[in-house]
Amino acid sequence: AVVATFGRLFFEKIVLPRKDIHKEIGAETTSHELGHSVGILPDTNSRLGGVEFINRFIEEWKATVGGAVCHLIIPLWDNTGEVTLEDAKDWIISKLAMACRFALLRHRPGGVMYFRKSMMLVNLMQKHDLLISSGEGEFPWEIKLDDNPKVESFLKELFDQYREVLRLYGEGTEDGLRDFLGENLTSSPFLEFLCDQIKFEGSEVHTPEKISTLPAKAAPKSHIQVEGKITEITRDGVVTALK
Repeated sequence: AVVATFGRLFFEKIVLPRKDIHKEIGAETTSHELGHSVGILPDTNSRLGGVEFINRFIEEWKATVGGAVCHLIIPLWDNTGEVTLEDAKDWIISKLAMACRFALLRHRPGGVMYFRKSMMLVNLMQKHDLLISSGEGEFPWEIKLDDNPKVESFLKELFDQYREVLRLYGEGTEDGLRDFLGENLTSSPFLEFLCDQIKFEGSEVHTPEKISTLPAKAAPKSHIQVEGKITEITRDGVVTALK
């Protein structure tokens, strides 16, 4: 998938030399899994539109970015010497490569939520001019990490986005989460190119624009006790017994 998007030279000269399986299995995977538990309160799911909506659209992003904040961004800013800006660049390239992989899985119910995470990450890369297009040739897109201030500004905004998502998990509303997703989970020139390069049967319906479209809000529900049975009442007054 990376070769189809950026070419074999990019894969061999940029991706492979920076790939560190011990980092990915160790710090990255561990911190990602731990990141799932961060920010969850008893009423988070009900406030933000339900667990299915959260899992499909933001939870994987929260876990990955939260893990990076803990094992990469904060140690980098603390100047302990254990993490360098080169480590951050390795992480960025890894996430770009993973975006190509998840584009290949975007038609699967279990894969599309990971592609949404990647969409948000590469959109931020584009915003900070880390991912740019020459507009020429078979592989017009390239990653540019030689401008350290731009890499640092990317990390700063990523950190700010993570803080906002934690605020939403802690005290926000579904409308607030939808506003955040509406701003950051969008199609873009690179994503359109990526999905055009990585095709499969039926891929034409799995476009970045459709994948980023949020479902309609569900009608709010309330529950009452009627004759010993738990009953659900939706906004339009329909009453159904819950099993």
